[in-house]
Amino acid sequence: MINNVVLMGKIDSDIKLYNVDIQGEESMPVAEFSLLVGRKGNVNKLDRLNITTRNNTAYSCKRNLAKGMVCIVEASLRNRTDVDVEIIAHAVYSPTKNIGGVNHEVSRL
Repeated sequence: MINNVVLMGKIDSDIKLYNVDIQGEESMPVAEFSLLVGRKGNVNKLDRLNITTRNNTAYSCKRNLAKGMVCIVEASLRNRTDVDVEIIAHAVYSPTKNIGGVNHEVSRL
């Protein structure tokens, strides 16, 4: 089975960057932001999804993304509780960030 999702939406919050201490290891950078994603078949309904990124992807998101930008997120899902799902992004792209007329990948692990 493959646990892979691709989401496209508009960033709805500031990118929050912080470090998480991992027992016996160096701290890990983590970035979080919310993404507004439209529902299939109903453009008037939006879901606000919380996205978590780690390591180099976290730094890249903080540096290159901002509230109001459109981005594409490649992620996996993880259950935290019976009703709460964590979305962990592996790669984030910004089709609105053009450098030299070419769309560039914001971060790729």
